[in-house]
Amino acid sequence: MVAGGLFYLLANKQLSTEYYKAHSTLKYVLEKLLPWLLLVNLFAILVALFFAIFYTHRIAGPIRRIQEDLKKIAQGKLTTQVKTRKKDQLKDLESEINKMTAGFKQDLQFMKEEWLKLDGDLMRLEELTKAKGLSDSELRQTWEKIKSSKEEIKEKLFHFKTE
Repeated sequence: MVAGGLFYLLANKQLSTEYYKAHSTLKYVLEKLLPWLLLVNLFAILVALFFAIFYTHRIAGPIRRIQEDLKKIAQGKLTTQVKTRKKDQLKDLESEINKMTAGFKQDLQFMKEEWLKLDGDLMRLEELTKAKGLSDSELRQTWEKIKSSKEEIKEKLFHFKTE
């Protein structure tokens, strides 16, 4: 647009009298060049529009898909894998999100296993207490298992910052 405006200002000058008489029957350069100027600018606008739409869709499509997958992950579906097409611009982001999700999944699986162990140890402790056959060494061993599980779960849980 700027180039077209400058061209218009420069081309809209009257030809010098000598040049006008000797070479042309045109009074203004603009009479000859204006149709071409308009055509070239129209073509440039169409090409720019095409590329603007084409490239925004190449980015907007993958972002929309990633956003949908992130919603699933936020709902707790850690089996969700973010996938984009081979030529998408956001392959690095896809990879990092999948690594993050795999880490969450691994940490949560570990905490579930530790929780089950802890639950089993507490049941055993309760059974032994009810049976009144609890020796000091059994109590100490069970207590150490519970403390160890508690610390491992705490380490995983406090890995996540909430403030």
